[in-house]
Amino acid sequence: MSEQKQPTRDNIKSWVEQHIKALEARDISAFMADIHADIKVVWPRAEWTGASQFQAHLEKHITGIQSLRFYLRRLLIDVQQSVAALEWVCRYVAQDTKICYEFLGGAALDFTDDGQLYRCQFHLDFDRSGLVSALELPWPHEQWSPCQNPGPPPDRAQSEQLLQAYTRAWSSSDVETVGQLLHDNVYLCPPWNYQEGKEAVVAVAHYHFTHFLDTQVTPHRIIFDESQPYFGVCQQTFACTNPKTNQRGEDSDFVFFEICEGKLRYWRNYFDTGHSIQDEYKNRLQTMQSGITTKTSRQFIDHISAQHHAMAGAVISVSAAQAVALGEACIRISLEHQPDTLDTNDVSNRAEQMADIKNRLAQWCNKDATAIAEFVALREVGEELKGQQLLCQAPAEISQLSIQAATILQDFRPLVSERVHDDLEMSITLLAGTAQAAMLLLDSNLRIWPEKALLNEYEPIRADLEQQIGQLTPTARIRND
Repeated sequence: MSEQKQPTRDNIKSWVEQHIKALEARDISAFMADIHADIKVVWPRAEWTGASQFQAHLEKHITGIQSLRFYLRRLLIDVQQSVAALEWVCRYVAQDTKICYEFLGGAALDFTDDGQLYRCQFHLDFDRSGLVSALELPWPHEQWSPCQNPGPPPDRAQSEQLLQAYTRAWSSSDVETVGQLLHDNVYLCPPWNYQEGKEAVVAVAHYHFTHFLDTQVTPHRIIFDESQPYFGVCQQTFACTNPKTNQRGEDSDFVFFEICEGKLRYWRNYFDTGHSIQDEYKNRLQTMQSGITTKTSRQFIDHISAQHHAMAGAVISVSAAQAVALGEACIRISLEHQPDTLDTNDVSNRAEQMADIKNRLAQWCNKDATAIAEFVALREVGEELKGQQLLCQAPAEISQLSIQAATILQDFRPLVSERVHDDLEMSITLLAGTAQAAMLLLDSNLRIWPEKALLNEYEPIRADLEQQIGQLTPTARIRND
């Protein structure tokens, strides 16, 4: 019996391409032809073991897809380990709703020497996924491009040495060493946000080390492609403890990196954020750079108009947050100009209620960017109803928050200072509008998904919102003549 030869790079590349081609054709038989009987598949929040179990999952979901397209953004092949690391964008049109979804992800595919796929692990970027208007649209551009003068190419040992040093620095909370291992023009891209430049990335590390305890980063495998020595993938676990909740969490990471002049210049991290204990960390990153609610008005407008799907939820929630901010200002200004006639504690409490509603609406705006991707992930693991509930809960909550804020302002009418009387009325009118718009968004989702369970849960909520909106009293005129 002749010994099986180790596959070449071209062998592994062709195996990857064959699997992608079979998926795009929705040909389950062709896709499963070279799947190992004992394959293990890890998907966000789900695992399948064995070819029969994996095939059953594919057959269940592929029937719900009308058309499917893949764009292979990056492909690294480690011949020594017989593994391919992919970074990709996928679009598919759902058979029932005709809605086109786009999501970004990374994957590590392990092959036997004779080309059987025996292990694959997928990671999705929920924050940068969503709806697009058509399959044929141009694929999304990255905000990063490879270094033009990267210096001498590192070998496998040098890449592994750099990654080991970097993960040790994080595990020992050594912010100085973290900085030393980063290129001046480093680009950090976790699921939440982008950070550009060494100073910004070091600030992220410093914030993490001062707000989370017992960080432990454990690299499990580094994927090195000799034909692309400046790039690699690190599969690792990242664990830490949130001292506020005393909760310890652990993420399974898929990191695409670039090495330039012996230092890390790009760090593109995929992991499931849904179970992260670092909510405060996420909020910090969003305020440090380009979260939707931290953009300038012009940036936000341009961002919305440039999308390939209509971000109605984000527009409604940010409009409501702005209207609440205007109303909050009217309350505070009234207290400033009538300190002797108003109850300071009472008015301050109303202002704080408005501030809380404003912050919650801003959070819903940021969540809107990830809601569709969360829905896709839940749908893929057979929990479509839970994903639909997620997309219905958001507009229901936005509408309810708008109604609450409008009611607070209506109750404040007898107390408002004359100098901001008209502004208060404008805020109430705006909030009545966002309450109505959010209720319409909920109604739209119930039209798209007329499932009985969903209608039973959310139609009474929609009807109650409609009744509450009808009880609001926005003024029709400022002048009485």
